Amino acid sequence: MPARNTVLVAILTMLFVTVSFPTFHFARHHSVWHFSPDSARAQVEALQAIQAETEEFEEETMADPFEPINRAFFQFNDKLYFWLLKPIGKVIRIYVPEGIRIGVHNAFYNTEAPLRVLTNLLQGKFKAGGSEVLSFAINSTIGLGGFFKPAQKEFHLGQYPEDVGQTLGFYGIGPGFFMVLPILGPTSLRDGLGKVGNFYLIPYYYFSPSYLLDYGLYTLKEINYISMHIGEYEGFKKAAIDPYISMRSAFYQYREAAIRR
Repeated sequence: MPARNTVLVAILTMLFVTVSFPTFHFARHHSVWHFSPDSARAQVEALQAIQAETEEFEEETMADPFEPINRAFFQFNDKLYFWLLKPIGKVIRIYVPEGIRIGVHNAFYNTEAPLRVLTNLLQGKFKAGGSEVLSFAINSTIGLGGFFKPAQKEFHLGQYPEDVGQTLGFYGIGPGFFMVLPILGPTSLRDGLGKVGNFYLIPYYYFSPSYLLDYGLYTLKEINYISMHIGEYEGFKKAAIDPYISMRSAFYQYREAAIRR
């Protein structure tokens, strides 16, 4: 337990230093989209949480003190998805071969290895952290920058997605309250703060020479993701009596299951 407390203090210190960067650096990188996945992506993950075989949670325990505001932002994000993001994703799906889109997704995932390595190690998951290091080395070389995944297909190495929010949860920090952010979608106080830490551990954002390139990379990553998952959010919404409540519950279960994994 003392060791856990020491690591927890280190994590909180890292977050404090992160959000206390000099103003000129903060102004360049403090874009709201760094705090959470966009609406479509987060809501697709919520659908996957319902469908996945995860632990059963008897009731949702995350507070929602700003529900009226959250519902308004949920409606905004819903319209944004159907009126803008989905049409763009459909065009990309038609004109860009699936193999290329999968390769682009793989490449982005590969460059996020430092985040997964560090957060696995901070949770004492040394085998998982070592596997992520080996996967990064193999996929970055033989896999041509991560476009292909020989570490998984040929060497059968596992993938262990972890992030700062999950690490904070591992050390007993609760989700706080639920939020829906415009454009970005569902998150919690803990995971919103965690996303700040995530951002500084993802090389293609941190070492980007300009904020325009930051936005370009983020847009490419998310639109490419949407193009591969069109129809999932629609199915989720159609199956829900109240899509907002279903999204909130699914998001909570998804994140809690990820922390206990």
